[in-house]
Amino acid sequence: MTDEQLDNMDYLAEQKAVQDQNDLAAWEKNGWTPAQWRAYVNEIVRSHDRAMTRLENELADHKKALGQIIGNASKHGILAEIMEGVKS
Repeated sequence: MTDEQLDNMDYLAEQKAVQDQNDLAAWEKNGWTPAQWRAYVNEIVRSHDRAMTRLENELADHKKALGQIIGNASKHGILAEIMEGVKS
């Protein structure tokens, strides 16, 4: 690496350290420690994951039900009629 690239890396590392200190000061000013913020964010992520799992399960249930409806319609010879209704 060139000296300029190394200087840029040093500058970016210093800026990151300053930002980290500013973040820590802001967190402490608001009464929350970084560990509390991490726990809060982790709970949001877990909540989001649970919601997504529920939605994925509901979608799978709906797909299964739709497959059964299509299968029954096909078995009874009315699938084409239903599809025409869907298209219009």
